Amino acid sequence: MRPGQLVSSWWQRYVLGAFKSPQDIVLAARSENPDQMISDNRFFAIPEHGPAFDSPQRLYAPQEFLTDAYLSQSHRADWQHADPRIRYWAALFIEYARKRGIPLYVHSAFRTEAEQSALVAAGRSRAPFPRSAHNTGQAVDIVHSVFYWEMSKRPIRN
Repeated sequence: MRPGQLVSSWWQRYVLGAFKSPQDIVLAARSENPDQMISDNRFFAIPEHGPAFDSPQRLYAPQEFLTDAYLSQSHRADWQHADPRIRYWAALFIEYARKRGIPLYVHSAFRTEAEQSALVAAGRSRAPFPRSAHNTGQAVDIVHSVFYWEMSKRPIRN
């Protein structure tokens, strides 16, 4: 990426549907930065505060980390068949948020056929089993410990 460029061109091409496989995405991303060590930094480096990475103040809730609710939420997800890479990424993402005082947790990782079917029947998912990435351990739902799924501007509870 060029200095001052907030979104890489491979991502813009991905959003426009230019790629046919995950390998196409990786090749495009690497072509922008062929140095493997540097290219991986965009996923695993600790971002600095700045215009691209500032978090909204309303998500700041460091007092939530000390509650019993947060501790129980932190153990909610079923990781039994989740890809180790997604586990690692989720842990890093949640840790970066924690350092900014934002309480996040993994609401859902791996889902069984029964769980996925129940979510589809309830209208909370549109992907029938086995089409959800959760069914293969390739997805996580990360939510805010106070706002959960509703990211409106309602006030934080005490």
